[in-house]
Amino acid sequence: MNHWIIAPLLLPLAAAVVNLFLGSRGPRPQATVSLCATAGLLPIAIGLLLQAGTGTLIAYPLGNWPAPFGIVLVLDRL
Repeated sequence: MNHWIIAPLLLPLAAAVVNLFLGSRGPRPQATVSLCATAGLLPIAIGLLLQAGTGTLIAYPLGNWPAPFGIVLVLDRL
């Protein structure tokens, strides 16, 4: 199972949690965390783009629930 599919969701979520804790220190540390998260998303997006370019569909069922009851993330060319 390829766990990189969920990384574009988890990285901004983690950055938002860190920014919540840095709220009292001013905007400079929050901007740094946000910039680092954005810079971290670039290699993830390129890697997923290269993986999707092969033409194979990759599904990631969240929580291993079946499709009608759970959320399934799919990596494809679209």
